Order: sequence, then structure tokens, then C-alpha cells
Amino acid sequence: MKSGYTREKILIWAKTYPELSSKYLETVCTAGMLPSGKPLRLYPIPYRYLAGEKEQFTTFLWGRKQRKDQQTCGSEPHTG
Repeated sequence: MKSGYTREKILIWAKTYPELSSKYLETVCTAGMLPSGKPLRLYPIPYRYLAGEKEQFTTFLWGRKQRKDQQTCGSEPHTG
């Protein structure tokens, strides 16, 4: 795992429609929460380019994802 990232269990509750980005190709912004109830914003996620069912996810699904340390809702964090 990359330095500065944490693997945590996250409940995905929202995923935006993909947007084109000159920096990240095509991304989605995703919202979720930790088991403690703390909300998270996960961005940018190159959803279309994730490896099928192994990496892609649906809403209302608990999953283990990497996130940058100190990532909270309302900031500009990036997933790893």
C-alpha cells in the first residue's frame, strides 16, 4: 500500500455520473461513510477504467478501499 494511505471499510452511498477531466481522463465523485458514521468524499475515481467487477463497485455496498490519510467530507482528497 502507498505511504500516506489507509485501507478502511467504507459504505458507498452515492456515485456521480462520469465527467470528463483533462487531468484525470474520466472520473466520478463518490460519497460514503466509515463504520463510525464519519462521512467521506472519494475523488477522483477513474471508475470506467477500474478492472471490472473486481474493482468496480455499486452504491449501498460495504467495501475495503484505500484512501489518503485525513480524508474527510468537504475537503479535496484523492483515492489511491
